[in-house]
Amino acid sequence: MLILKRKVGEAIYIGDDIRLVLTGVDKLRGAHIGIDAPISVAVHRKEIYDLIKQENLAANKGSSLEWLQAFSDASDEGSSSGSFFQSLLSKGKQDV
Repeated sequence: MLILKRKVGEAIYIGDDIRLVLTGVDKLRGAHIGIDAPISVAVHRKEIYDLIKQENLAANKGSSLEWLQAFSDASDEGSSSGSFFQSLLSKGKQDV
């Protein structure tokens, strides 16, 4: 982790597109940071980022189980891959 000291009004650049500016420091509320970034770059506080990750994991887990079920149903039950995917599917249902 790179740690830099900045005075109010000074900036830090990340690449050519992202600029962080220390806009103020308050002993009670902490540092105030302004962020200029392209619309394509998601900028979130850590607690919001963690919530988004949890929701994405929950959504992906459901879709992964659905994909596994569909693949398992379509595969030949006598093949080794079919039994392999069946075992993954049953393990995934236990984790839910």
